[in-house]
Formats: sequence, structure tokens, C-alpha cells
Amino acid sequence: MVGLATDPTDCKDLDMNDFRHIADFFLSYNFTPTPATQQSISTKVKGVKINCLGDQKMFNSPCFEELEISSTDPIFFNHDTSDIANRIGLPIYTRRCPPNPRWANDQDNKIFGSDLPFKNQYATYLHLCCDPNAKFDPQSGVSSWGWVSKRWLNDVGTIIVVRQDKKPLSPLHVEALCKYCQYEINPLFSHSEETYALEESMSKDAVLAMICRPTFIIHWNKLLERKSKEGEDTSAPYPFDGIEP
Repeated sequence: MVGLATDPTDCKDLDMNDFRHIADFFLSYNFTPTPATQQSISTKVKGVKINCLGDQKMFNSPCFEELEISSTDPIFFNHDTSDIANRIGLPIYTRRCPPNPRWANDQDNKIFGSDLPFKNQYATYLHLCCDPNAKFDPQSGVSSWGWVSKRWLNDVGTIIVVRQDKKPLSPLHVEALCKYCQYEINPLFSHSEETYALEESMSKDAVLAMICRPTFIIHWNKLLERKSKEGEDTSAPYPFDGIEP
């Protein structure tokens, strides 16, 4: 707009003089610019990619892959979380990655066998629902107790995982967490759903009591012991570094 009237009739592009007027306007309303030394500076955050079958088969990517992202990455503003990770005291953010066109457009490739390249079971089990009152909604895809929402059941693909506090997360941490969800906690959900016919089903409260930091640490140490016996690398910080018990 041209001129200072409240309803100018002509338009033109802003120039540096206009920018100066805008700056003066905000200053006149007690706006104080943040000094350059106090402005946030983007830093790197160590996270982990859980690669789907497509990325593993097509690019020989490891299942759990270290990566670094900016501290201002969209995952810190637009994300999902893990109920199980929250309950054990290791809050994380997760976000799905766009599928790589090389395998997304070649899903009948024999290297995938009878599976789909989007398959990512570890990412799926990471998002099991711990809400005892949750009810499945087929229209919205909202999950129910011991299940996952539709978005984490189908066409998952590769995902990124980071700690909510932006502290380093290692592939071994995420591997332990995913296997804890799939092999330790999922059977508890099944037990509470009368899967074991000759046994009285666990209550939901009993299941929730088992999803805790101590049971995860037991699982963590068993995983390290097994990997050590198999000659695999077990060098990783303690999962709860910087987190109070």
C-alpha cells in the first residue's frame, strides 16, 4: 500500500525505507529485539532412524541407524510419541519419513519377498497404546488398549526417533526400546486380552505396573549381555543419562 492513510488506493513492493518504517512501528509498541548473542542458535541433536524393509533391502541400511538433525527440525513441533517410552521415563518424539521413490515405485521387486517395503514392525510396536480406557475408532483410526493407531499399522516406512529433551539417543537405546515393546510388553497386553485360555487374564493395572523403568533396565542388561557374547558392539551411554530415577 502507498501512503499513511488507513485505506490507501495504490500498491507497490516494499523497499528498505518501508522496512525502516515497519521496524519503527514495532519499536513504538515497546517491542525490544532480542540481542544477537541471546538469539537461539540451531544445534545438532543425535537421534536414530528405524529403517523400513525398503531402505534395508534397497540400500543395505541398518535397522537402527544413527543420524543428526537440527534442534529446530520439524519433529520437535510435529510428532507422535510412545506411550511405553513415556511410562518408563524415556520420553521420545517420532516422525515418519517420506518413502524413497526407488522402492516406493518398485514394490513388486523380488528382494522384498512377500513383504511390502513399507514394513517396519519395530516402529509399529513402539506405538502400542497404554490407555486402558481407549476405544478403537475405525473412522479416525484411533487405537485401543494394546493396539496401534492405523497410521502406525499400515505403510509406516522409515521413521526418526529423538529424545524430547534433545539429549543424545543411540541406535542401541532405540533397539532396546523397540525390542522391549515387542517382546516384553506386547505379550503382557495379549495376556490381558484373554489370549492364554487356561490362565486368568492379567488386569490392565497389572500390565501397566510392569511397564516401568526397572523392567526396561532388566531388558537392557540382557540385551547387552547377549550382544557381548556374540561379539557385537555394546558401547552406548546409559539410557537414562541425565534423567532422575
